[in-house]
Amino acid sequence: NNESKNPTIPINNYYTLISRIENKTVKEYINQNLELFVKDIVLNTDNLTEDEESVLKLLNSEQVSDDLKKSLIEKNNCVISDITKISLKTSDEETEENADKSCINLWDVVITKKKIIPTWKNIFEYFKHCENKLTENLIIFFNDKSIVANLTKEKPLSDEEMNNKSENYDVANNLYSCILKSDDLLLESYSALMKVCPWYYTNLSKYDISIDKMRFLIEGKKISLTKENYVGVKSSHFTLLPLFISTRFSKFIKNELELDFSVEDALFLLESNEL
Repeated sequence: NNESKNPTIPINNYYTLISRIENKTVKEYINQNLELFVKDIVLNTDNLTEDEESVLKLLNSEQVSDDLKKSLIEKNNCVISDITKISLKTSDEETEENADKSCINLWDVVITKKKIIPTWKNIFEYFKHCENKLTENLIIFFNDKSIVANLTKEKPLSDEEMNNKSENYDVANNLYSCILKSDDLLLESYSALMKVCPWYYTNLSKYDISIDKMRFLIEGKKISLTKENYVGVKSSHFTLLPLFISTRFSKFIKNELELDFSVEDALFLLESNEL
């Protein structure tokens, strides 16, 4: 195009431009020397702007080394829309186990470098490949305010997925079980993620989260007034007990839960401002 012919305008997307030309000889030459081309031309470009399709071709190419792929992800301005488009297999000679490991390494890079569009689909896929664990990489990703703000514009599950209890239902359930107990998520991220959580909890497996996070769960009515939750809140954050009871006071006052209710509890509650 005219811009690429103008020497005063830098070219920032060599591979994208070459992919669009009709000259097959040039394309074949580049593809036969792809590792060198990426190393000496593409990665030496300032303000790299290869488009997503071109980046994915390079990331999925067996001719480009992992180190160059990681540099490409880090340096290029483009973000990947679908993490599953980064292929699981990079070489015919690799075993399935090694291929998975190689893929996870690249997935780690797009997550840690924040070069992936924050969608629940991408989060679920990455979480599954992390063996349903809230890894340090995911925590870093979630602790970015802008990322979580964009992610939580949508609900994790559609109404249909909730009703049908789809595969994503189980993945989201496992993910939220990890989020709920996390000490490492910032309060702002934790609150935003829990605000769109589709469930409320009758029994937390962990109650010693921070008092601010527990207060959010109570005020957001994410934990219901059950005997297990009453005992858990009382043992971990006794000062929040009046607030917790106030959310379901009629249920509490009828003693439907058959609580082991002491005189000290009664005096504390009577003196509280929440009730």
